Amino acid sequence: IIVIVIIGYIITSWTFLFPQYNLSKIISKHKKLNLTKISSEIKRIYNNDLEKIKDDNIVRLTNLINLYSSINNQPGTMIDFSGLKLFIGSLMAPTIVAIIGVLFSK
Repeated sequence: IIVIVIIGYIITSWTFLFPQYNLSKIISKHKKLNLTKISSEIKRIYNNDLEKIKDDNIVRLTNLINLYSSINNQPGTMIDFSGLKLFIGSLMAPTIVAIIGVLFSK
C-alpha cells in the first residue's frame, strides 16, 4: 500500500510541477527577449545627440525606461507558493488520516 501511495504522490506532484516548470521557462525566455528589445530601443534613442532629441522621443525614452524597470522587477516565474502549500496539504491530509485510521483500528 505504501508503494501505491508513493507512486500516487509522484504522479500527482509531476502533474503539478511539470507545467509550472515549463511555464517558468517560457516566462523567463520571453522576459529576457522583451528586455533585450526594450534595451536596444533605449540605446537607439539615447545614442542620438540628446540635445537634438524631440520632446516626443524624450517621453518615449522615459516610458521605455519605466517599462524596462517594471518588467525587470517582475519575477521570472509563475509558481504560486501559496498554491503549492495548499497542494501539499491536500496530498498529506488523506495520507495522515489513513495512517491514523490504520493505527487505531488494531
